[in-house]
Amino acid sequence: MASINTKDFVEAIEKVKHQKFRAGDFIYLYKVFTRRPEPQDLFKQYTSNGKNVTALDLLYFLKHEQQEINADECTALSIINSHNPVMKCKLKRKLMTYNGFLRYITSTDCSIFNQDHAKVYQRMDLPMTTYFIASSQDTFTSNQFIGQSDMNGYISALKKGCRCLELDCRDGPENEPRVYHGFALISMILVKDVIEVINMYAFEELKGKILIKCKNAQMFSSKVFGMWHLADGEVRKFNPEAESEIMNVEPAEIRPLRMKEKRKVGLAMEFSNVLVYAKPVEFKDFKHSWNSQLFLESNSFSEHSAMKLVKQSACEFVAHNSKFLSRIYSVGIRRNHSNYKPHNFWNVGCHMVTLNYGIPGLGMDLNRGKFQDNGGCGYVLKPHFMTDGSKFYPLASKHTFDPIIAFIQIISGHHLPVCRPQSKISSDPCVQVEIYGVPTDSTIQQTKALPSAGCHPRWNDCLVFCVQVPELALVRFTVKDTNPSNENNFLGQYTLPFTSMRKGYRVVPLLNPDGLSLSPAILFVYVWYA
Repeated sequence: MASINTKDFVEAIEKVKHQKFRAGDFIYLYKVFTRRPEPQDLFKQYTSNGKNVTALDLLYFLKHEQQEINADECTALSIINSHNPVMKCKLKRKLMTYNGFLRYITSTDCSIFNQDHAKVYQRMDLPMTTYFIASSQDTFTSNQFIGQSDMNGYISALKKGCRCLELDCRDGPENEPRVYHGFALISMILVKDVIEVINMYAFEELKGKILIKCKNAQMFSSKVFGMWHLADGEVRKFNPEAESEIMNVEPAEIRPLRMKEKRKVGLAMEFSNVLVYAKPVEFKDFKHSWNSQLFLESNSFSEHSAMKLVKQSACEFVAHNSKFLSRIYSVGIRRNHSNYKPHNFWNVGCHMVTLNYGIPGLGMDLNRGKFQDNGGCGYVLKPHFMTDGSKFYPLASKHTFDPIIAFIQIISGHHLPVCRPQSKISSDPCVQVEIYGVPTDSTIQQTKALPSAGCHPRWNDCLVFCVQVPELALVRFTVKDTNPSNENNFLGQYTLPFTSMRKGYRVVPLLNPDGLSLSPAILFVYVWYA
């Protein structure tokens, strides 16, 4: 980092936090964080003799640039041994060459994603209402209206950490239940085959811990977990408040009772009777749920009805989700085969925000970024202020939390997939950095476009963000080609939780629209925040 006046720096940071900074303050901070060196320049800066980096040189770099305060000389030696070419001389084994330093600075050791978060590190024994849960909808096909059902959809979703699968089960030929959308022109797959896939890919440490959530036949009372199966195949709805009358009624005496509502049983009674936890109930309003709904009952909301509640009663929605499980699903009119933006519902604490894992795009990028946290296990703890009874209003124009000022220096790109040796059309890449979180934090900034920059552009642009609720923020890096002559302007993206972003010189590994690595394509950045 460039030499700075500590007092001036602290004063400028405070002005940014409280949004009282002027143009001069911004220019001052911009100069501090611009013109970060490339890897070869870093190596020259930290080498003692111009040829090699010693363990002490590397340790200084780890502590002062990478902000790895717990690093020691053993840490530095371990990095040297892991990334340096094999040396016959024992003395040289303690020295890092430029090639070794380059391997290190572009490896997962310097990934922008905190590698401590690449394993399960959060408590996993809390109530399910305290977690965001990776959830899938229309898992059997990428097109919910027409297309080929595919077992690979379930396999892929489970491998990606999905922990809530949708099985649209219906009667099939020869008494063999099938999975297919009731009103869609898609092929059918056997339920037993899906169960076998779940058995193969979902049981790691989840054996005996899978819950079934489904529409179930009505029960006599909220306190009686049983079901009368009537001879005529009908289920009548009884008033749960008239418990004394109902508890004294024998099965043979049920038929004379007159009720206004009748409906045919659309679910096998044997299956319905195993539904105890996550039992779905109709949502009326937040007050009714808070006073009458049981902890083992859950609610499902269409994306439109949920968005209406977010806009009208966001604070009440957060409180509701601290007590009851909620599931959000896309509506049938979403015919452009896209996913909605899930962060709008995570902002109010919704647990199972379902997406079609077979449809690439922004929705799945955000989902993938959020659930790579906590080891990619599919469960991520909600922030404490969403579960401890605090009154959190995600739509507030200003939050009570101390904001974080993030400086993201986009230094350069390497091996970007833009090389077209047989094409005369140039590529003009730029980088967009987006924050997806509560409305006050959601923003987008962009570097300059570099005409004809090729596969290794150098931007050296500094982007500054003020984040008030970092626990709900996702950071998305997108590399685009701004040349209008090129048909596909998407070159790669990477999304991660703001709280998983590490300081220092970091590598951003770029992914394609399906979430697959574009290695060796990377961005080289510098991150620092106050």
